[in-house]
Amino acid sequence: MKSTKERHMNISNSVDALRFSSKSILVHMAATGLLLGLTWGKLDSFYVFNWTAIVITLMLGSLLGLSLFKRKASQQPSNIKAWKTKYAYLTGLISATLSTGYCYGVFAAGVDVANSLALIMAFHISFLAASTIAYKKIFGISLLTLAIPFIASLIYLNTSVTLVLGVSLSIFISALIVCNILIHRAIKSGLLMTKKYDNEVKVSNDYKSKFEEATFKDPLTKLFNRRFFDLMIFEEIRRAKRAETNLSLAIIEIDNFQEYIDYYGEPQGNNCIASIAKILKESTSRGGEFMNRFSHNQFALIAPNVSTDEAIAFMSKMIDCVNLANIEHKNTQTNNLSQVSVSAGITEFKAGNIIDVNEIVHQAQSALRIAKQRGPNNIEVCSRNEFNNESSNIHSLNANSNVRNFRVA
Repeated sequence: MKSTKERHMNISNSVDALRFSSKSILVHMAATGLLLGLTWGKLDSFYVFNWTAIVITLMLGSLLGLSLFKRKASQQPSNIKAWKTKYAYLTGLISATLSTGYCYGVFAAGVDVANSLALIMAFHISFLAASTIAYKKIFGISLLTLAIPFIASLIYLNTSVTLVLGVSLSIFISALIVCNILIHRAIKSGLLMTKKYDNEVKVSNDYKSKFEEATFKDPLTKLFNRRFFDLMIFEEIRRAKRAETNLSLAIIEIDNFQEYIDYYGEPQGNNCIASIAKILKESTSRGGEFMNRFSHNQFALIAPNVSTDEAIAFMSKMIDCVNLANIEHKNTQTNNLSQVSVSAGITEFKAGNIIDVNEIVHQAQSALRIAKQRGPNNIEVCSRNEFNNESSNIHSLNANSNVRNFRVA
């Protein structure tokens, strides 16, 4: 059963095919003008007037039918085939009417205009074949109703000139039919190959997406995993060195999580991790940031082009969001807190400093360790990229307080 997308594509393709085939109306108009110019004054004016009126009426009807088809196609997709068939028969009726003009011109004007009429017919059929290449039924019906009666008329006159013209036109049209069939098959084959290629690309992209998700996504939180973090932190530090920009790294941990597991159990603990991950991800609004699941109950935020102050603002916002979620934690060791909270350690790579991946991660982990020692809802910042005395380089901020002052630990 075809999908909605495939049905819309079929509707669009059908409309496009008929829109392109509608150019056959322009070909018929041009041929009508040539016929009138060639036979003007040589044929009965009453017949010419009525014939011209019928041809124009049918052409306008054909254009109106195409307009109605385009409007109804999306509303009644099941009737597309019927609309296409009606349009083809209407085009065939126009060709048959034009054919009477050719035939009447041959019989009324005789051999004098036969050469010119045959030449017009050759161009008429050629341009008709080109304009209906997207819809072969129109070409087939038009050919049957337009060219064959005219060729029969030439042969019926039974003169050397008309016989040669009739045979030559037959050979030309036969070659045109063969070319039209070959071109149509080539187009159809190309469309099938394109569709097959698109399907293969789609399948390949699906496999690629699934592979990347299995390789770089954490199945519980849907965040990037530690493997992705190890790749990205290396790449982002290298980019920061090359561009001489800053880079902040924050490692976030759920406070008193082991106590939470002991009280609520492992399944509920997984739900808690997933909920915190969702809050942290939604709180990460800037482009280019990467939120990762760093370990069991830890997360890591890689923030390119972000200073320490900006990172502190981000983390304060995230901690506030976690607090507002009010996830119950009755087994917390903090007397005045009965909900899940998080703490974070932040470090910054500054342009021009020499530092490797392990060192910047170690700094963030050291800052986190100090934050956990101070209690829940704490943010600790490692202020220098190169340090020997850890305690002299850690600054603290308690997220429970609205005061944004730092103090040296």
